[in-house]
Parts: sequence; C-alpha cells; structure tokens
Amino acid sequence: TVAVVSGRSVPDSTAGQAPALATVAVPSAPGYAGTPTPYAYRNDNGITAIILACLLLAAIVLSRSGFYLTHRLRETLHAHSHSADDSEHTENEVGGFIALTGMTCMLWGLMYYDYLLDRTPAIAGVGSPYVVVALAAGGMAVYYAAKFSIYSAVNAVFFSARQRREWAETYLLQTVATGVLLIPLVLAVAYQDLTPHRQAVYSAVVVALGKLVLFYRSGRTFFNGRGAWVHNFLYFCTLEVIPALLLWRALLWAAGKAAIQYLFN
Repeated sequence: TVAVVSGRSVPDSTAGQAPALATVAVPSAPGYAGTPTPYAYRNDNGITAIILACLLLAAIVLSRSGFYLTHRLRETLHAHSHSADDSEHTENEVGGFIALTGMTCMLWGLMYYDYLLDRTPAIAGVGSPYVVVALAAGGMAVYYAAKFSIYSAVNAVFFSARQRREWAETYLLQTVATGVLLIPLVLAVAYQDLTPHRQAVYSAVVVALGKLVLFYRSGRTFFNGRGAWVHNFLYFCTLEVIPALLLWRALLWAAGKAAIQYLFN
C-alpha cells in the first residue's frame, strides 16, 4: 500500500500488520471447591514407609531365625519341655524377637488409627496421623512390658526358674507370631480397602488364637495335676484376659475422646 504525502509516494508502514485486538474483560463466575480426596493409607508416603520398614524387619529376622521360630512353635504345641540347647539359642535370637515385638506394636498402632478413621473420618484433618500411630504403638509396648513384668513377679512366687523361663519364651513367641499374622491384615487394610467388619473378624481370630495357645501352654507348664484346670483358668483370666479387656476399654475411651475433641474444637 502506498500513501501520497505532498505529491510523493510513501510506503504505508502499517501494511501487512494484523489489526490490533481490543482488550475484552471476561466476566468471572463464582467457583465451587472440589470434593477433597478422603485420607487413605495408600496415599500417605509416611505410612507406606512404616509398612515397608515392618516388612523388611520381618524378612530379615525370619530369614535368620525362621527355622528356629517354626521349631519352637511346634514345641509350644506339645507337652515336652525345652532343652538347654534351645535356651542357649533363644539368648542369641532374643534381639530379633524383641524387634519383631516392636513391629507388632507398630502394626497394632496402624490398625488403631484406621479404626479411628472408620469411627470419625473427618479426624484425618486434625493433627498428624504419625503422632497417633506412634502413641498407639507406644501404648501397646507399655501394655506388653507391663504384662510381662506382672507375669514375672507372680511366677517368681509360685513356680520354678525352668517353668518361668519356658513361659517367658512362650509369651515372646506368641507376641511375635501375632505380629506376623497381622502383616496380611495391615496390607489388606492399606491397599485393598478391607471392610471394617472383616477387619474386626480377622483381628478377633488372631487374638483368640494367641490366647488359646497361651492358655494351653500355661496349663502344660504350670498346672499338670488333676483338677488343675481350675487353677489354670483363674491364673489365665487374672493375668491375661482381664488386662486385655482393660486395654480394649482404654482404647475405646481414647477413641471417644479423640472424636469429642474433633467435634468441639
């Protein structure tokens, strides 16, 4: 395009350029917040790390002591006593079994926090889940340690050193076996959305099996005479069943307090 200025032809500098677009204000519409994703163990990297650590610990200990553990579990279900060689080997393995006891406490802590989520889902946004899991695991550790101390004090009065040693080994093995049986449950809860009803059934079966084994072994270890089952029943209910019921009531009370704190704060 050529423009004529004072009789001369001057090229038009605006030729070939696109016309300027006017700025148009776009009206903004009010938005709505999306539905937040509910908290789940599988979306929490910290919880996944805890579960992986438990699996790694179990794999290491069982790879080193699996044969001994299964051998002792078979012996636990029989009437004969343990030999001196077994006791010496127990001292070498006790560190790994204590570590698995800590794993058992941590798995119970994970199950307890999942119970809190089922009871009050909105509690996931209040505080850190790791603190709750750690407190629950610590509570379980205190429970196991206190019960072991009570057993030691009572058994020292009525039973021989050999019987006390056998019972301590049985109690430790039962705790370790409970932790191993809890691993599939925690994995199903974290990654398969296991229903609360099935969680309760599986947990009840694991706990009941452990109590039955302890009841059987307490009778074999301490009470062998005729009519001794009455003493075994009283001994077991006093030192095993009543503490377990008190623990359950304490956990329910803590869950209720946590729900109330969320609702009124």
